[in-house]
Amino acid sequence: MKAEKVLDRFGINLHIHTLFSDGSFSPEDVITISREADLKVIAVTDHCFLSDYFINTVIYPEQDRHPTYVVFNESPDSWEFFESKDIFKNSSIERYIEVLRALKAGSVKPAILVGGEVSFPANRLMLEEQLEWINNLDLVLFEDVKETQLDEFIEARMQMKCPVGLAHTDFSSAFVKMDLETLVKQLVDADIFIELNTANALRATFFYSYREFFEIGRDLGLKISIGSDAHSRPADIVRLEDGESFVRELGLEKNLEWIYKLARID
Repeated sequence: MKAEKVLDRFGINLHIHTLFSDGSFSPEDVITISREADLKVIAVTDHCFLSDYFINTVIYPEQDRHPTYVVFNESPDSWEFFESKDIFKNSSIERYIEVLRALKAGSVKPAILVGGEVSFPANRLMLEEQLEWINNLDLVLFEDVKETQLDEFIEARMQMKCPVGLAHTDFSSAFVKMDLETLVKQLVDADIFIELNTANALRATFFYSYREFFEIGRDLGLKISIGSDAHSRPADIVRLEDGESFVRELGLEKNLEWIYKLARID
């Protein structure tokens, strides 16, 4: 599970999946790999339905893709490993938060943020019904937000207390007709951050090709994050160089500073 240590980096990865959803890592694996690579701030952001259960319980019950599965006992500090297809079966949002907060309390480095990744629903009432657990997260990533939904999304965001971001946004399809400056201003006013997603297949259309958007965002104070969308390979947890290089190239360092403040890192 070792990952190569990379020096002179921002050390931020706010998009990692575990066995709670469709990842191959236990939360402890993620912490160990991140620590060995000298990451400073990480967020576990497992897929959450707008219900009490995680994605594997509903979408992937037939998958047998993980060699070992983790089942929690009554104490979040104790682990038992079983060969089973029932990955974290019926793990509630509350249990997920409880387990990660226990691990967060015991980790000096990296700083751990308890997050989630949610698809923005067609019915906003579904989202409003889940605000209690969303507001117990340290941050939440939303995917699949389109320009036709932006006003509705911003209205919903106003009810969320934790930081809210857009994950792996494909500007070539999501915000085709919007004026870039107008879009940036709306996101800044609503305090919504944008992720630089460093997954190999996504980086070109998700930020490299939209320099103008991020240049405007730099000048207007748009918050950004870096996340690798790691699922199965230890190297993916630390595959952040493209995002970090982009930040340096465009001078976006100040747009990342909110993450260190959130994690209480000087």
